[in-house]
Amino acid sequence: MLLAGALASCDFGQGQRPPDDSATSDTDTDVDADTDTDADTDTDTDTDTDADTDSDTDTDTDADTDTDPNADADGDGYTSDVDCDDSDPAINPGATEMCDGVDNDCDGATDGTDTSCVDAIKYYRDTDHDTFGVSTDFIASCSPPRNRVTRAGDCDDGDAAINPDATDVCGDGIDQNCDGSDTPC
Repeated sequence: MLLAGALASCDFGQGQRPPDDSATSDTDTDVDADTDTDADTDTDTDTDTDADTDSDTDTDTDADTDTDPNADADGDGYTSDVDCDDSDPAINPGATEMCDGVDNDCDGATDGTDTSCVDAIKYYRDTDHDTFGVSTDFIASCSPPRNRVTRAGDCDDGDAAINPDATDVCGDGIDQNCDGSDTPC
């Protein structure tokens, strides 16, 4: 009846009727013999505790896109802010400079202009073009510079006739062969 009373207060459109009151009766007209005879009260007594004992670690395996701009990408002990090629562990500020066309030690100089190359060759000044240079005037370079030679020992770089391969003229007071003295006659 509660339902019928609630519905009775509703507006019904044309052609609609309120439900029959007899269908909403609270009386059980079921005549089966199924009656509830157990005495249990069905009280929930479990405590529902979480038995999860994992450490809840992050299993995110995607690659991080934000990288440290000063990281050491090649593992050579030098970070990218000082390592001029952080993709090659052989190139870093502590590397030995070699004659290979690369700035190995990150000093800004490459081979021809870098005097620290360990495999550079000594080139001696030879202004008289006799193929001998002055022993005290040399540079180390990976490639031959102009007016420089690999043989030293010229004692007079202003005269091409005086060099270690020249024949000494005896008694003229000139050391043509650069052996340190004029050959006596």
